[in-house]
Amino acid sequence: MSENKQSKRTYILNYIKQMQTEINECNNKICALKKEISNQKSILFDICPHEWYIDRDDCWDSICNKRCKFCQLWSNPNCN
Repeated sequence: MSENKQSKRTYILNYIKQMQTEINECNNKICALKKEISNQKSILFDICPHEWYIDRDDCWDSICNKRCKFCQLWSNPNCN
């Protein structure tokens, strides 16, 4: 194998590793942000003076069919 091809192969492999590292960092950031959103929704659920309405756009037999008109969270905390 020529030195040029070997050099190019090494460059491409390193580039792929770099991109995979970037993807992993972004995925970790996304997971952390989702966890923070979940924590904030939990706090909001506890402090909001909820006024529930049936969300007609949702499935009629869903356990998550009531929303608060103030905080927009579902009445079932497991759905938020």
